[in-house]
Amino acid sequence: MQLERWGRELRARATAFGPPLESETMPVDADVFLAALLQRGCPLISGVPCSYLTALIDAAIDSKSLRYVGAANEGDAVAIACGAYLGTGWPALAMFQNSGL
Repeated sequence: MQLERWGRELRARATAFGPPLESETMPVDADVFLAALLQRGCPLISGVPCSYLTALIDAAIDSKSLRYVGAANEGDAVAIACGAYLGTGWPALAMFQNSGL
């Protein structure tokens, strides 16, 4: 019963940020991606440093409106994002990549 209520609340919050932007259907540069996050009320990004995501990470670090919190592993990134959400009520992004082995 409690899980069903939480599921309904999460779906309601996800739709509260509106439909996807047209630019979300194609690859975008770091500044456009970060602007879309801010537009949806997401002020925090957590992730593991990665050379493939350098532009995005650097832009987030340099931003005065966003906060980037580096993590030691993907599990920590999820925990940081969840903790930020639980503590503030604002959505947070746990950033992952898959460049292979």
